[in-house]
Amino acid sequence: MAPENGSPYGYLNGSADASGSRANGENAPGLEVARDGNHLPNGQNSMTNQQNPSAAPPTDLEQSHTRHLGRAPNRRRNPLFWSFILTLGILAIALVFIIALSVHHGILWRAWGIGESLPDGTLTVTTRSFADNPPVPNSGLGAAFLELSNYFSPSPFDGIPTEVVYNVGGGTLCIHTISADASQSDVRCIEGTGAKDDTPLTMLDSIGGQSIYFLTNDNLLSGIDYMHDDNDTWRLSPLIKYEVETHPHTQLASLTWLNGTSAWIHYQAPAPSNQIREFGTKDFRSRSWYNGSTGDLGLARPGSGIGVARWIDGGEEKEQLFYQVESGAVYSKTYKNKVWSDNPVAVSGAPDNIPQGANLGVATVGSGSMILLAYVDNGGLLTAQTRPTTNGSDPGAFSTAKHLSQSSKSSRAGLAVVGSPGEARIVMSIDKKIIGLESNNATSSNWTVDAL
Repeated sequence: MAPENGSPYGYLNGSADASGSRANGENAPGLEVARDGNHLPNGQNSMTNQQNPSAAPPTDLEQSHTRHLGRAPNRRRNPLFWSFILTLGILAIALVFIIALSVHHGILWRAWGIGESLPDGTLTVTTRSFADNPPVPNSGLGAAFLELSNYFSPSPFDGIPTEVVYNVGGGTLCIHTISADASQSDVRCIEGTGAKDDTPLTMLDSIGGQSIYFLTNDNLLSGIDYMHDDNDTWRLSPLIKYEVETHPHTQLASLTWLNGTSAWIHYQAPAPSNQIREFGTKDFRSRSWYNGSTGDLGLARPGSGIGVARWIDGGEEKEQLFYQVESGAVYSKTYKNKVWSDNPVAVSGAPDNIPQGANLGVATVGSGSMILLAYVDNGGLLTAQTRPTTNGSDPGAFSTAKHLSQSSKSSRAGLAVVGSPGEARIVMSIDKKIIGLESNNATSSNWTVDAL
């Protein structure tokens, strides 16, 4: 998680020395100084207009040659000439700059984020009926408890809402809001995102607002960011300009860091690597993204589910990453003390036969005191396990797997887990429906089931 210096922030410390001016008792560059220390006028040197008594008189041939050549023209006395040259230079530089900006994903395109698909414009958002805009079959899902963005919103909800994002196809993503003052029958749909029809989805909540991440048709990481205003504005994230290639069947997971000021995405690299990697931004106000300092985090089976959980223990932020290895077992690595653990540990109690490509839903619940892990097993049953996050707890010591009351026909059904101070919530896509499960006790087998 941490950048090069081991800190999640990764900012470079230090500043320029304001006292380091060249004007402190030094001669200005390009200005000649006479032997007596006085500056000479008009750029003259000490030999100007003086005769050299030791110089030999010119010969007749030299005098004749000088007369034939005449006096060389002084171009400094022709301002129109230099104005013409300067104009040509400015036009040439401007032409090169314009061409460089127009090259898709060229150097300047990357530096300033200017390009045909760049995220400078806003996206169209409309309110629609959920019944008329159902998800694609087994749509990927993302969900977030909007504690941070709602607090800083100019128009906060009455009560902290949970948002669920799903895919309707054609590059349109829709958001269902679960709160006391939101209509359960309406959704907000964002057009023109460029998300592919079978993309995985992940959603996070930060101080800067909500963000949704997905894959394009070229299997590149992309995303959209919510803008804090009264117009419900979304725009494309600068993430797309980095052209981060992923495995075509990768799952996605994301989380905020530094108490909601930075964001990190976890994904699977293309074959033959198949490694789990992370890509993040250190500050939600920044347009710059970075690779994690560790690089590869773990070898996973193709299409592995990916889940992440964040909590605070002893004043320190910690993270646990989950993924499937080739055998089908679930493994995890922990980020603490500003470094990733060297060796992954197996999640106890998880069956080894979790289907390939099954989603892993992970979140901290109970005010961060517990991690909830959910997935769909080979029998199509939604399964959950938990472990405490207290200091010194074994990262692999999960409870026995429990089957919840909801089942799915597909192990690749979209799945997302959300934790809030009072309850845990699991959302799952089944065919063209989205099912929600709630419980105020994540260790229980009894969950309230409701269709969104």
